[in-house]
Amino acid sequence: MKISHRPKRVEETIAKEFSTILDSFTRKMSLSMTTVTAVMIDKSLKNAKIKVSVLGTKEEQEKTFNHLNLHKKTLRYLLAQNIRIKYMPEIHFVLDQSKEIIEKIESLSKEENDGN
Repeated sequence: MKISHRPKRVEETIAKEFSTILDSFTRKMSLSMTTVTAVMIDKSLKNAKIKVSVLGTKEEQEKTFNHLNLHKKTLRYLLAQNIRIKYMPEIHFVLDQSKEIIEKIESLSKEENDGN
């Protein structure tokens, strides 16, 4: 059975191109700094989840994430202009909260170590 590397290549290409688009978009809209942390695409190449990390307060993160979802079609169009692919996948944004989770774990660990 032949293993296809195409989904992985498409993920890498989308991550690279979308990072550039996202940087320009957030600057124009005066939004918090946002980075692409991962892209996950299904085997059919029809849906892509783009995991983004947003710097700033909870309110700034929500504002930026809401703007991304509001302008999803425009961002997908801009992505399609930069990538040669037969069908551009639908994009879905996922807020990457791993930084907050790591900070919470570290603070809990520190509290426990201070208690002993």
